[in-house]
Amino acid sequence: MKYLLKVVFSFIVIFSSLCKAQKKSATIKFTFNKISMIETSFKLSGGAIAHKETDDVLTIIDSLTATPILSTNRKKVHEITPSNQFVILRHRYNFLDSFEFLFEKGDEVAFDYENGIIKVRLLNRTPKSFDYEFEQTIAKKYYKDKYSSISKFLQSSLFLSYGNKNINLFKEREAIEKTNYEKSIKVLDQQRMFLDSLKMTHLISTNIYSFYFDKIKYTKLLIEVSHGKRPIMDFEGGVKTAPVSKMGETYRREFVKAFTDKFLVSTAKPLDLKDGVNRDYRESFEIIANSSFFTLEDKEWLLEREFDRITSTFSKEDTRKYFILCKKYITNVNVIEKLQEKYALELDSTRYDKMVLALLDKNKTENYFDDFRKRNQGKVIYVDFWASWCAPCRAAFPISEKLRESLKDKEIVFVYLSIDKSFEAWAKASEKEKLVTYPNNFIIANVNNSEFIKQQKVNSIPRYMIFDKQGKLVYANAPNVENKGLAELLVKLANQ
Repeated sequence: MKYLLKVVFSFIVIFSSLCKAQKKSATIKFTFNKISMIETSFKLSGGAIAHKETDDVLTIIDSLTATPILSTNRKKVHEITPSNQFVILRHRYNFLDSFEFLFEKGDEVAFDYENGIIKVRLLNRTPKSFDYEFEQTIAKKYYKDKYSSISKFLQSSLFLSYGNKNINLFKEREAIEKTNYEKSIKVLDQQRMFLDSLKMTHLISTNIYSFYFDKIKYTKLLIEVSHGKRPIMDFEGGVKTAPVSKMGETYRREFVKAFTDKFLVSTAKPLDLKDGVNRDYRESFEIIANSSFFTLEDKEWLLEREFDRITSTFSKEDTRKYFILCKKYITNVNVIEKLQEKYALELDSTRYDKMVLALLDKNKTENYFDDFRKRNQGKVIYVDFWASWCAPCRAAFPISEKLRESLKDKEIVFVYLSIDKSFEAWAKASEKEKLVTYPNNFIIANVNNSEFIKQQKVNSIPRYMIFDKQGKLVYANAPNVENKGLAELLVKLANQ
């Protein structure tokens, strides 16, 4: 009887656990109570000021793809639905340094701030003692200066004596890096020993131990690669070996990028591009494509990185040529589709035809404005030139929609033509402005080359035009949709 009761009780416990697991939320909720002010500028020794590109204090990162999900310091409460089980929250605590925390789906997290100290509270479960205290403890224990030796090493250029003619900046950087290299390696070894002691005493959870283990391992490799004092073959294992935990992929990728830049693509022809990298990305692409150092997955995202740089640096012919090479070397269909969508305008050959006004619809189907006019012969055409970045254009859309609706029984057609350079930006804005289902909504594919655009001087928006029922341009600068006389004008033209 006792045995039967034990079995029943065990079944109830297991069933209850399963029910709880099923009910576990797919979201993670963060509450930030009075986020501390974090410095967003850094005074260089010469007096110049370095600024952060953004003043974001918090960044939430997908733990498997190493891509940011959200960056902010403006909002108190955030609820996200990550695509993977875990996310990394990076919380900057000065201009250079950050604490990083691992959270999982279902977590409800509160961040409190006491005298500049960050406190993490989990509301849905009880963490182990050092799950969310590890990096703060490390900072107190081993970082004696305001900025960590790791940040000083990796961002040594911020500590140079610019403007001092008596100092050789190259030698000064070398000295800064040498000093902080030794300190960084020492502190990373101390972190690893401390982390292992927490594991042995069961003061840190298994997943979080693995996360920090990988972070320490790949940060050390990153610093050793950047120091450049060891031969390339010493790092091959680090490139090809998977991290202990999937959550460590973020740090492995940083190391792989540094390895690639230090040992491989640095041999590409130097170019004065003034972008901080200054190399021929076409050569870099081919070096990576032909390298045997990488796993297939690594090679693909590295090639994607170089292709992004090619499109922003070189000619349209190069963009199209290297997209064909992307399709040869990148087997992941999703990556190719993403690139095709991202660079739809660059990859569309009609974009370079000067004699037409080439259009793309939401499905990337090619259209021509001349054909559109022919299809709508017998109707007045009201053209609205806009772009995703044009606030006045978008502010007028609700009025335009009402006007369009009020004239739907007349021989009048509205068409929206975007001069955006990004298909993705146009598509997102179209969705927000409820134009995505409207059939006469297009992006101009050859806005930089079209003779029509140049002749009509469509270089500032919002801009409106009216074509009569014969397809002739009768108002090159038509009244805007807010104009009370526009409806009357359109009806008058439609009745002629």
